[in-house]
Amino acid sequence: MRAVRRMDPLSLVAEHCADSGHTLAFQNAKILGRGIDRVARETIETWHTGTTSINRCVTLPTAYQALRAPLNEQKNQREHGPYMHPNIGESMADTHVIAT
Repeated sequence: MRAVRRMDPLSLVAEHCADSGHTLAFQNAKILGRGIDRVARETIETWHTGTTSINRCVTLPTAYQALRAPLNEQKNQREHGPYMHPNIGESMADTHVIAT
């Protein structure tokens, strides 16, 4: 927030605000995760951001890439209700994803 307020030239968020005229609602921000070191923080950040984000490019470690899609799908199901199988019209809420 301070970097945006003083338009820090090293802040990508400040640069985005300056270039686009956007303002950010920091009061509505949510903490999605915490990391104890830089690698953990960057991994959490990469997990929650897409390729179109303004963040610096940090590649999600390979071990996590395979987990991302099924776990995000499960999260979306919890947020939006049970997934209905398109062919049989039954709820698939009891279906579990197991990563090996």
